[in-house]
Amino acid sequence: MKLVRYGTDQGVYCALVEEGRKKISVCTIGYGTGVTLKKVPLSEARYMEDYDYPVKKAVRKFRQAGASLGITKGARAFLKRPVA
Repeated sequence: MKLVRYGTDQGVYCALVEEGRKKISVCTIGYGTGVTLKKVPLSEARYMEDYDYPVKKAVRKFRQAGASLGITKGARAFLKRPVA
């Protein structure tokens, strides 16, 4: 799991990502949608830049945002995974 700056058509997000074999799991915070989890193709990696910020601290901030803004079941399970 790592923290990235993710540029999309809707704007730029701070996201936690985990790369799989075929897709990238992207967990973002949106003020209208709360904390959500999306799966995007590996080709989207070109729109992601690494952040120099502690991942454990970012996971804690994402969980806090989920408590106040709302969180999906998939995002909650994603944030419970152990951080390497």
